[in-house]
Amino acid sequence: MRYQLLRQLLAGLFLCLLFVFSAQAQRRFRIEKRVFKMGINFVDVATENSLLPDRQLKPVFNLGFAADFRLAGPLALRVGGQYQPRGFRYKTNFPEGSVNTNVSLHYLDVPVDLVLTAGGRTKVYISAGGYVGYGVYGTTIQKAKGFKLVIDGDSLSTSREAAFGSDKLKRWDYGLNVALGFERNDTQFGVTYGHGLANLSPFNNTAIRNRSLGIFLAYRFDGM
Repeated sequence: MRYQLLRQLLAGLFLCLLFVFSAQAQRRFRIEKRVFKMGINFVDVATENSLLPDRQLKPVFNLGFAADFRLAGPLALRVGGQYQPRGFRYKTNFPEGSVNTNVSLHYLDVPVDLVLTAGGRTKVYISAGGYVGYGVYGTTIQKAKGFKLVIDGDSLSTSREAAFGSDKLKRWDYGLNVALGFERNDTQFGVTYGHGLANLSPFNNTAIRNRSLGIFLAYRFDGM
């Protein structure tokens, strides 16, 4: 418990330093390039104590815009905003049948990354940083097979409800991002991994944290 609290405090301090640094960069440095980026991620959650067994990866599409500030040599600071879906799905087996649960979470993220590019015409691309996200919309869909779900006195084969709420998942999320790829002619391509540090679970004795693995494509262009 103390380790988890320390990890969250360190992560929060790290993100605060990144935001302060980005604010200083915006005052001292001019925008070098605008960036349009998109990608396909396979999302899931990290849990503890065998919570949510039999999970499957969810493919999602994300997109966003950012600005690159050149700091020194090959090092740049990238600050942006993006639409980032997350979520998870799992299957629960019962003697009568099974229930498939699909949780879709839609976030607006503010990522802040340090970007390093090195090489000749084709450069190696490495980035690392953090993000803060807010869940603007989320749904939980349950589909029963072999029996009916009883909800508020009604027998249903499919139920749908909000995923965020006071007794449901928490809306605020934050975590760390890393990426590795290549850059050529201001086009960047590679793989990325993100791991949430915020516990989304409404219960103190459980933990649910977002995570994702995917590919990205980014194009850097001059201002218009």
